[in-house]
Amino acid sequence: MWLTTTQQGLIYYEMKNAYEHNARRLWIVNVHDLKPAAYDLELFLDMAWNINAVGLKTTISEHLKKWLKREFGNEAGEKLFPAMREFYRLTAIRKPEFMGWNQVELDKKKYARGMSPVYETEFSFKEFNSEADRYLNDYKMIKEIIIDAEKIIPANKKDAIFAAIKYPVFSASAMAEKILEAQRARSIASGGYDECRWKRDDPLMEACIKSMDAYYRI
Repeated sequence: MWLTTTQQGLIYYEMKNAYEHNARRLWIVNVHDLKPAAYDLELFLDMAWNINAVGLKTTISEHLKKWLKREFGNEAGEKLFPAMREFYRLTAIRKPEFMGWNQVELDKKKYARGMSPVYETEFSFKEFNSEADRYLNDYKMIKEIIIDAEKIIPANKKDAIFAAIKYPVFSASAMAEKILEAQRARSIASGGYDECRWKRDDPLMEACIKSMDAYYRI
């Protein structure tokens, strides 16, 4: 709906399944925004042209790595590959569109603009060694990799890496930060962190600022 975060394994599984059930004459794909969907769309089309383009001699991971190297050069492609693998893992945990544990395109008679309210996520800042912070830090790490790889990208590829790699990754990261830092702020404000009110002011404001900053970055 916004960023293309469909995992390649799911694309492979569904299209291979369709082919094996004799759906071989016509495949239709719905793409909202072509540029962030560049790689997923190419995987889909490669399999439509040759169902064995992935699966026999080429794994899904190899297909992704080859695409990155072709588009951005061998050195940058090698750097970007683990970052993009991690990106798809993080967005599999929660799609950016649903970070607020809500939905869109619902009954407009029941929900304003057909959107359900934002709820507290199931990410915890306390349990599992603060899984919410780990989730945010994982995004930070792949952003650093992309910034590093961008330095060695030829000038004529700058727009391409922004559209296909940087925009979706940085936007997904900002969406997670916007929602989770707001949740952190609410938890601090309600006394979820410290018993003494005077100890809460600085971390509360820091969380609020991070959430608002992410909103404006998006």
